[in-house]
Amino acid sequence: MRAKQILSLIVMVSYLAGCTEWQVQPVTPKQLVETEQPSKVRVETTRKEKLVLHQPFIRDDALWSLVRGDSTRISLDEIVPVEKKAALPGNTAFLVVGIVAYLALGIAYHNAISNSRLGS
Repeated sequence: MRAKQILSLIVMVSYLAGCTEWQVQPVTPKQLVETEQPSKVRVETTRKEKLVLHQPFIRDDALWSLVRGDSTRISLDEIVPVEKKAALPGNTAFLVVGIVAYLALGIAYHNAISNSRLGS
């Protein structure tokens, strides 16, 4: 029974990563990458391609990265918006409250079962 509870907790905590979304940034791709150095950015090109770039860096007026294992170069002139992952505080708070409530109910259930066994 204990293993199921731990597994449930791990699954719920892993959903914290789901409390983020891609948000368009109000700065140029060059400013974003050079100042914030995000681990991932999502760009849309003038050809309507959407790409997620991992460990992006700027070199010679282009945004460079690895996409699906291949080296990728996108001219800064071809990038329409640049996006990065941003936290959603409301969703995160809701998830944390849910996890705490789940744990509290589990503890209350465990205590009720234990008390009923002692009373028998």
